[in-house]
Amino acid sequence: VAVAGKIKKVVLRNFFCHDHLVMELNKNVNYIVGRNGSGKSAILTGITVGLGARAATTQRGDSFKSFIKTGKATATIEITLTNEGPKAYEPEIFGNTIKVIRHITQTSTNITLKGQRDNVVSKKKSDLDKIVSALNIQVDNPISILNQKAAKTFLIKPSSSTLYALFMKATQLEIIGNNYKEALDVSKETHMKLKQTGEQLENDKREMKEIEEKIKAIENLQIERDECQALECEHRWARVIAQEAAVDTAEKVVHLKEKAVEDLIMQAEKDYVEKSKEIDTTIDKLSQKIVEMEEEALECEKSRDNIKREFDAKKEELSIKEKEQRSIKVSIKHTEKNIKELTEEINRLEAVSGRADKERAQLRERLTKLEEDLREIEGMVHTTTLDHTHVDSDKIRLENEERACRSEVARKEKLLNKLDGELRNLSHQTGNSLQVFGRNMPRLVKRIDEECKKGRFREKPRGPLGAFIKMRDSSWTPTVESFFGGTLHAFCVDNSSDAHLLSKIMKEIYDNTNERSPEIICSKFINRIHEVNANATRTDKYHNILDLMEISDPIVANCLIDQRSPESILLIPTNAEAVALLQNIENVPANCRRALTKKGDTYFPDPNFRTYGGRVQPIAKYLQVSTTEVIQHLNREIQNAQRDLNDSKQQLIAIRQQLSKSTAESHNLMSKITQLRNLHTKSNAKVEELRDKIADDDVAGDDRPHFINRRAEDQAKLAQDKIKEQQIDQQVEQLQHQVNEIGVKLNNCRQTVNGIDKKINPLKTRIRKLQEEKKQCQVLKQQTDIKLTKARASLQQAMTDAEIQKRAMETYMTEAEKYSTRIQTNRSPDTITSLIRNKKALIVSVEKKYGSRDELEEQLALKKSKCRDIDEIFQALKVTNEEHMIRVQNRRKEWKDMRAEMGERVQTAFSSVLALRNYKGSLTIDYNDKTLVLDVTPQNTTQRQKNETMTLSGGERSYATVAFVLSLWECTALPFYFLDEFDVFMDKVNRRMIMEILLEHTKEHPQSQFGFLTPLDASIVRSDSFLTIHRLEPPNRT
Repeated sequence: VAVAGKIKKVVLRNFFCHDHLVMELNKNVNYIVGRNGSGKSAILTGITVGLGARAATTQRGDSFKSFIKTGKATATIEITLTNEGPKAYEPEIFGNTIKVIRHITQTSTNITLKGQRDNVVSKKKSDLDKIVSALNIQVDNPISILNQKAAKTFLIKPSSSTLYALFMKATQLEIIGNNYKEALDVSKETHMKLKQTGEQLENDKREMKEIEEKIKAIENLQIERDECQALECEHRWARVIAQEAAVDTAEKVVHLKEKAVEDLIMQAEKDYVEKSKEIDTTIDKLSQKIVEMEEEALECEKSRDNIKREFDAKKEELSIKEKEQRSIKVSIKHTEKNIKELTEEINRLEAVSGRADKERAQLRERLTKLEEDLREIEGMVHTTTLDHTHVDSDKIRLENEERACRSEVARKEKLLNKLDGELRNLSHQTGNSLQVFGRNMPRLVKRIDEECKKGRFREKPRGPLGAFIKMRDSSWTPTVESFFGGTLHAFCVDNSSDAHLLSKIMKEIYDNTNERSPEIICSKFINRIHEVNANATRTDKYHNILDLMEISDPIVANCLIDQRSPESILLIPTNAEAVALLQNIENVPANCRRALTKKGDTYFPDPNFRTYGGRVQPIAKYLQVSTTEVIQHLNREIQNAQRDLNDSKQQLIAIRQQLSKSTAESHNLMSKITQLRNLHTKSNAKVEELRDKIADDDVAGDDRPHFINRRAEDQAKLAQDKIKEQQIDQQVEQLQHQVNEIGVKLNNCRQTVNGIDKKINPLKTRIRKLQEEKKQCQVLKQQTDIKLTKARASLQQAMTDAEIQKRAMETYMTEAEKYSTRIQTNRSPDTITSLIRNKKALIVSVEKKYGSRDELEEQLALKKSKCRDIDEIFQALKVTNEEHMIRVQNRRKEWKDMRAEMGERVQTAFSSVLALRNYKGSLTIDYNDKTLVLDVTPQNTTQRQKNETMTLSGGERSYATVAFVLSLWECTALPFYFLDEFDVFMDKVNRRMIMEILLEHTKEHPQSQFGFLTPLDASIVRSDSFLTIHRLEPPNRT
């Protein structure tokens, strides 16, 4: 009959000394032979571990990783079990075999369960435990697998306590005894709880009795409560009566306010409407009179305007003639004065003697010479001034060049100092890659780490962002750096609180330094990169910026995507390729917002195609750059900057020398110009002086005829002006008479108009007063309307109050009718309230002493319910515990009976095995001292005083111990048994005899599988279908 649980096949990979061991086991007997170190014991360890045992159970190590072969990383154990017969485990799932695979790594182990078709059924350790339990496999039971260490202990020096432990484990009595003790402990614990529950029930019953006594005492307060209820009913009706009086008062107020509103309406009608009509009638009459007078005044105005125009015309004509009169008079007066002056000058000239002609000739000759000298000086001044202008222009040019060169030198010195500072900082911290982002960046990152350890940040800030980026194609790194710019130095934070804290840290570090603090970007942290494929641009030939970057942190990637959208920026190597791809909308890739070239030029695609020039650094400064590379680059930049600075300084020196020379030349020319101008001024003064003298002489000799002619002309003009004066005087007199006559007419018209105005003004004043009176009436009406509005509002409020009082009365009455019929009372609600308060105070004082009856009854009900529930549980638990105690006692009796029966069976089997060699012996078990003593008497020996196994020879002792193991086998029914090195201490006779006995036992128990492991030769057994000999290769000692 097929039996489930036997081992069909064992495969070990990298397990102890085995690289790859495959062993097909006989279902009956397996004889495994191999020299020490060949891996016999490793097979038993593999079976033990593979079927779920702990590492310590094997007694060959405390952890599974110690079982892995030296130099290997993992090990695998594969055990195939038979799954046939009536005890097969879920054969419909697994089939006829169950394959257990245990994989061991340096840190963990895992189990895989497969069926006959090599299908994976489970990977749970709990499922393996179920299979082992169902098939009665006991790998931790030494009677099933007696390993090398346990075999030596039993065979060399088997102590009574060791034999006892073996007996208890082999027969499962130890497990049964432990179960009994656990059940007994549970019963004792339950008994203690029952005792505590009983005491609690007694306490609750005493408390219930006290509560019932208090309720009885409180029942005497019922009379007071009834009186209190009666007062409460009276109080309700007293409120109704008081509210009815309030309603009557409110209705009277409403009636008075309605009358006040009617009176105000009548008064407004009388005071405004009638008086307003009377004023309007009077104003109409006065307005008609004013219109008539204004028409009369308008006619006078027209006449006055005509007269005024005539008056103004005559007056203008008179004014012109008077001007002519004054002008001719002035002319006559001026002419008479001129005649007098000319006569005096003629007389003076006749009296003066003339100068000599010789003196005049000398003066003219001297004047000619001075004028020639003056012209020569003016030429010299012009030439020198022109030279000075040229020198000044050159000087201004040199000054501008000197300023520009000086600025360039300062700029280059500043750049050189900056590069020197960066080089010094990087040289001090060559191992810190953050130094490339600025000399304060490592300090900033360190401060952020410190604050994170203190828990002040909700989420650790990420930055600088450039430190998280690597480029897949380094040739594009300078272009990408130019695109992101200052964003590479920025930090990303999760929330505004973290941003505020980071800002304070940056201020602490970057204040008082020349370095600019990084930008802070606030963006919610998401631990997965945004899905941007739908918005990304790319072609078969060109990639976008995001594709060429490896970003180690998804938060940094999301920040860059949100800020700069790198997935939509296309990278095209050359300008020609960019133009060919982007200038025609048909060629533009989807989602392409712009493109960058390696030179840094930017292209925007059609339909808005345009381009902007750019510039990039020749090498990268931040992305994927080591401090060594940056130092080398800085050294090159410093050399170039120093060379440029020296060239600029030499150029500045040359310019300053030229400027100094030009300044000196300009100063000399200016001095010469000043001297020439002074000489020119002196010469010009002499020339003018000579010209004046010559002119005076010329005038003195030629002006007398001229003055005589002018006097004659003035005398003739004077005679004509006097005639004209007489004519103008007559015309002025006539015009003055006409103006006076027209003025009289104009004055009469003015008086007529003024008279009409004087009559109209009182009428207009009267109309204004009437209008003011009407406005006053309107003001009075508005005041009356305001009073009326207030009166109506007051009436509405009074009606609302009355309605509220009515509703309150109805509410009070409804409430009162719920409790009693109408009660007539003269007491006020306050008086009744005071009486109720006194009654309740009396009740409360009593209840305070004993408690509220409702509360006490509630407490009593809760106590009764609780006691009832507890009592039910108590009784049920008591019955259950009694039944449990009976089961425990029965289990104890059965355990003792089983222990006695098992002892007898082992004793019988032990004696039977000893009798095979004509030995005699007994087996004594002391369950109190936990010892098992074997008494053995070999054949043909005299009686010994002590027949314990310790007095036997090594072979006899081994035989006795094996006989004990066989007796235990007789009392158990396991699927397999294995013995390791059981015969190493036996002589050949005992070894042969024991093997014959063991083989005989295996034939009598074909339902079990047996395995014997030995380092000795296998000549004492022969291989057949019932027994298979497995020979292991000798160990490699090299």
